[in-house]
Amino acid sequence: MKRGTLGISWLNETLTAAWAGRDGAVQTWHAPAAVKDGAMLSGVMRDVCRRSGEDLRRVVVLMDHRNLLFHVQETPPAKGRLLDQMLDRLIGENRFFDEPSVWAKLELPPGARHHRWLLALTPQSIWNDIKSACDDNELDLVGLYPATALLARHLGKVRAEPGEAVLLIADFGGSHGLLVGRGDGQILFARSIAASRSETEGRLDQEINRTLHFAEQRFGGKVSRIVAMGERCESALSGRPLREGLNVETLVADLEDPALAAAGSEGGSSIRLNFVRRSLWQSPWARPLLAAGMAALLLVSMSTAAWVLDEARTRSSEQERWKREVRAAARIRETRLSRRREWESLRALVLAVGDPDQPAVISSFCRYLQTTTPAAMRLTGLDLAMATNGWTLRLEGISREQGGRFVTGIEEWEAGLTGGVFRVRVVDSTQRRTVAGSSVGLGSTLPMNVEGKAASNTEAGEKGFFLSGTIP
Repeated sequence: MKRGTLGISWLNETLTAAWAGRDGAVQTWHAPAAVKDGAMLSGVMRDVCRRSGEDLRRVVVLMDHRNLLFHVQETPPAKGRLLDQMLDRLIGENRFFDEPSVWAKLELPPGARHHRWLLALTPQSIWNDIKSACDDNELDLVGLYPATALLARHLGKVRAEPGEAVLLIADFGGSHGLLVGRGDGQILFARSIAASRSETEGRLDQEINRTLHFAEQRFGGKVSRIVAMGERCESALSGRPLREGLNVETLVADLEDPALAAAGSEGGSSIRLNFVRRSLWQSPWARPLLAAGMAALLLVSMSTAAWVLDEARTRSSEQERWKREVRAAARIRETRLSRRREWESLRALVLAVGDPDQPAVISSFCRYLQTTTPAAMRLTGLDLAMATNGWTLRLEGISREQGGRFVTGIEEWEAGLTGGVFRVRVVDSTQRRTVAGSSVGLGSTLPMNVEGKAASNTEAGEKGFFLSGTIP
């Protein structure tokens, strides 16, 4: 057992610790009370570190818990990170617990089309409790294993044939660990079963038979032997109505709590299903190497700092100059774009209106009147003739508006003609006579034409208006 390493077995609230003293002898200590949660675990670890008097830096934990599960999962062929991502997704879909799961995997014999993995799973909260307890006591957690995985180390001791399947059973005090494996050391299945409260329940017998059936159905070949690990386990299994033809053998093995803790602390690559996923930076020589690398990086950074600062200043100046050029170019583009839009608008207007010197101006002006004359006004007469300097225009109409709204309506309509596309020059109109004080076209309830005569196509309550002028 290595010095500086603390081994802990935490089996169903019973905790035992083991460590190597200065003379190499293994020292053990039993927690006097049940350790039920992570807060108690942290305190117990602190007490162990104080009692040991050793410089403990690492810790290995063997665990059995009611929320520790085993599951066989099939996947398509995959390796490395892709395999872990695939297993993460499948475990999340299965929802083994009411919270995220922490898992460890062990490769099993493959099927016809899929790879198979034995998964050990526990809730995230249990992992957090154990990790926090280690961090609180400045201990590096190098291994967290299900206690059942320790049984694989005893497969070679049962003297089975390489292809022969054997069921190993161990009593963990409050639970039983079951592991199905072959004589060549290949694990086929494992599980942990909470002990029955009553001897008459027969739950252990039922779970053993279910385990036998599952292993034989999934991996072929019958389990030929059942081996009880230690006399305590043999006593628990004696007289049980197990499968006919299978007798319980006994393997002399010390699986008491201190031995579990000591075996676990020996570390290990020999124990599989480790919940701690070690990375390169968690290896023993990683921290000194990282420190040396950081020092070298600091020296390189200091030697290049002046050059970087000068380069930054140069680039900042160039960036400011580039920004000024970009803004100037943007203003030029905006001016060009504005002029182009103006040109396209004038061109569209010319195409829509046409040449005023051509007879087509009559139809264009009529369409223009249709779109600009308000709904309350109705034109009753139009006279448009070509003259020497453009076109002469006479318009007559009637409006349903009364009073001030009539005056405002014809004023806005006339302003639209004079300021619109055709730039009508008004010579005489109802609006102008109104401003001059004349009553023609305003005081009468019947519309008046340009000569002041009443129009014939009016209705009662309508007022007439007129306009005469030129289109240049």
